[in-house]
Amino acid sequence: MTVKDRKKWGLRILATITSLAVLLMYSVIPLAFAISDRGGRQVTSLDISKDVDQVSAPGYSATLTKTASASYLEIEQGGSAPVSFTISVNASQSNTYHISGDIFVQNTGEWPALVTAVSDTVWYKSGGPTWFPAATSVSTTVPSVIPVGGPHVYSYSGTFTLPVPLSSVTAMSNLIEITISNHPDGTHLFHYRLSFPKPAAAVSSAVLNDVETITPASGLSYAIDSVTVNGVPASLAGPWTLDLSRAPYTVVVNKTLHASAAGDYVLNNRAVLGDLSDEVDVIIHVPDDEEPELGAIEGLKTDSSMAPLAGVEIELWRDGELIATLFTAEDGSYRFEGLEAGHYEVREVVPEGWYAVSADSVHLELEAGATARADFVNERYSSISGNKWNDLNSNGLRDEGEPGLQGVLITLRGEGIEIHAVTAADGSYRFDGLMPGSYTVSETVPAGWAATTPASLSLFLFAGQRLSGIDFLNAQVEVGGIVVEPPQPPAIGLSGDGNAKSLPLTGFEQLPWLLAAALLTALGLAALLLGAMRRRNA
Repeated sequence: MTVKDRKKWGLRILATITSLAVLLMYSVIPLAFAISDRGGRQVTSLDISKDVDQVSAPGYSATLTKTASASYLEIEQGGSAPVSFTISVNASQSNTYHISGDIFVQNTGEWPALVTAVSDTVWYKSGGPTWFPAATSVSTTVPSVIPVGGPHVYSYSGTFTLPVPLSSVTAMSNLIEITISNHPDGTHLFHYRLSFPKPAAAVSSAVLNDVETITPASGLSYAIDSVTVNGVPASLAGPWTLDLSRAPYTVVVNKTLHASAAGDYVLNNRAVLGDLSDEVDVIIHVPDDEEPELGAIEGLKTDSSMAPLAGVEIELWRDGELIATLFTAEDGSYRFEGLEAGHYEVREVVPEGWYAVSADSVHLELEAGATARADFVNERYSSISGNKWNDLNSNGLRDEGEPGLQGVLITLRGEGIEIHAVTAADGSYRFDGLMPGSYTVSETVPAGWAATTPASLSLFLFAGQRLSGIDFLNAQVEVGGIVVEPPQPPAIGLSGDGNAKSLPLTGFEQLPWLLAAALLTALGLAALLLGAMRRRNA
């Protein structure tokens, strides 16, 4: 290594040592300096004192509700009516108290005190010499380092909870404890206890007011008949002073209303307890002496068996104008009230799928103060449905696997009606919206097919009946260009439920067996003829 290189490495080593020295100067040396000086003197004591600026008991948390004996009253002119108001007051008090004050700390040593823990607790005595800790949540501003000199003042505040009534507490104290780490013996605890008087009990007295307002102000007045507080008579005028520590309270104010003029009034009654208030309104109607008596129109909506029909719309008309609409209740009833005398029309809105048995509109004359009635009866429409089947084996019965026939015309005839339907892809058809009565259902047999059941059926349809199973069966009669004479279909009767019943055919279903026998006979004759010819040639 050259001299020049050695100088470079020397400078590098010197710079590294200098950096380490600076680092040690700003880290390790201050720590050692804080623990001990060259003469061995260390922090040996703290002088701690404190005061209690404020200890306050919690107040009472109250609730207030007010109700009236009636929300609506009708009073004749010159008449009177009673009304009562009930005020309910409840209250509770927490056992959590607030405490705050100052801590005075003077460091009497030579070096700053390194604080590692601070606690501030409240203790109490109850009927004996032993101190008990209360649940405490107190925060302080004592720092992590207390400098030399002082005194230094720090504040604290928080809450504590007593597990016993305040009346049973005989003494109270506040304990501050400060732990430092740079004491000669290692960690050391300094503490200071300060006794303080019990906090005064919270004020429990509250004033209850009852404020009455009538709108409009004239034409209606009231008088207070009696007032009771928890069943005990009290001053009529109010306000009433309540001791919330003895809650709950029930205050009942009985009044009599006097009506001197016709009109509609609002009686507002408001209870006030400190910042709390609750109010209730009573609506009072005083009719005019010349005010007409009002009547009502009511009725029932049922089916023909008198079963109620709910949710049906009923309209009330007068002079060609719709004036009210409502829906029937669960029992089929409806009622229009507050109607003046005169001519009215009541209409029902017949639900879909139903028809009116009775008139769907009723005109009536309503007399003053009377109740008129208009009932409505509905019934469901009936229906007929069935299928057109491909009778593959021509037995007049619908067997498993036999498909429906699409596009076949079905005709329904009744008194004054003729309705047509075409069978769907599955062979089904349906006639809806039918009235009770006698009907004939017929099929139009397609070319190349023969009916294996009657092509026309007569039946009677009852109100609301859904008659199903009115089926028709056809079989193909053209095979290989040869038209086979179709057999005559048997008679078909209707059962008690109106469903068609088919009887089996005879003979026609034996055709496959007859053809097979004829084929076997022909084969046998051919065999005999061939044998005879061979013997002749031989």
